Amino acid sequence: MATSTSNIPTSYLSPNAQISLFTTFILFLLPIASSDYFQVTNFSPATPNVVYQGDAVTLAGAVEFNSIIYLCHVGWVTYTERVQLWDSKTGALSDFTTNFSFIIDTLESSTYGHGLAFFLAPVGSQIPPNSAGGFLGLFNTTTSNSAENQMVTVEFDSYSNREWDPAYEHIGINNNSIGSVITTPWNASLYSGETCTASITYNASTKNLSVFWSYGGNSSSQGSLSYKIDLTEILPEWVMVGFSAATGQNLEKHTLQSWAFSSSFNTKMARGKHTNDIKLIVGLTVSMGQILSAIDERLKSNFNAKQVECLMIVGLWCAYPDHSLRPSIRHAIQVLHFEAAMPHLPMKMPVPMYHVPGAGTSRTRPEEPLIHSGEGMISSSIEMGR
Repeated sequence: MATSTSNIPTSYLSPNAQISLFTTFILFLLPIASSDYFQVTNFSPATPNVVYQGDAVTLAGAVEFNSIIYLCHVGWVTYTERVQLWDSKTGALSDFTTNFSFIIDTLESSTYGHGLAFFLAPVGSQIPPNSAGGFLGLFNTTTSNSAENQMVTVEFDSYSNREWDPAYEHIGINNNSIGSVITTPWNASLYSGETCTASITYNASTKNLSVFWSYGGNSSSQGSLSYKIDLTEILPEWVMVGFSAATGQNLEKHTLQSWAFSSSFNTKMARGKHTNDIKLIVGLTVSMGQILSAIDERLKSNFNAKQVECLMIVGLWCAYPDHSLRPSIRHAIQVLHFEAAMPHLPMKMPVPMYHVPGAGTSRTRPEEPLIHSGEGMISSSIEMGR
């Protein structure tokens, strides 16, 4: 029989409960990062928050982007929820990772095309007209190279268009253009019909956009590509994410088997404000002697006031602005168990001090060289022969 804990007296808190509440309280004071996360391993028309556009349809738990009967067709798969990429007020930038698996089947033909791409674009973007073939369903003759695009893509391009592509099939990173800013050779027919597992990551600290891929986990068929780019200069604060695939005069089959996406908003820019919030909470609570007033009124005084006062004072003590005056974990637990005296927090909180290393600060080891904007890293072991 199910039991309810709603009427259990709270006049006594066990040591484990004290530690649990204490941990919860401290976690409540820590900076909180907003995030987006979803994972799809089986696609269907009813899959939440996923939209299929153009030719894209679900079949046997996967997404088929294009009909192989008709030429010049485009399919999109997008996530319906908008994703916050950066904060326009603070400049804080988000890390993100997307993992996916897909198959490109060249249909045993010597001529095939055109490829598949992951993209970040303004919320509400639609398939552009006349964007089939080499434009991969993302651009057309009017929008390619336009500063109004606000689009960043990672493409698996199986056809070399002489107007903007290198003279080989490739994986590339594109900045507001159908032409890639960096590429590495890749051969679609060599792995026709095989599952490619890929991961695209963005590091907000280094501003590196990287893509990794592998076929069957074989070290001889994997590679990576990286490019330094400040996404705040290219994309709006809120974006949509998705995949596009297209055929032209040549055909191939594009299938998306799985997709996961996660982003974690970078709160470093906001931590200074949070420190001030803690200072305000501690100062008001301690100086005004209103520790117990912070307790939820719904408890209706059904608690041990001494234990709660101890719990909250220790929590505030651990969040004290001057880190040198914070307790060790052992000391904090001793106080929670009433094995040591409670601290006497000052009525007036100190002004937080921050150390800024000077120009002469020594390092134990040299820093890794940075990749300058416009440069990238390539690592590939995929065979070039077809």
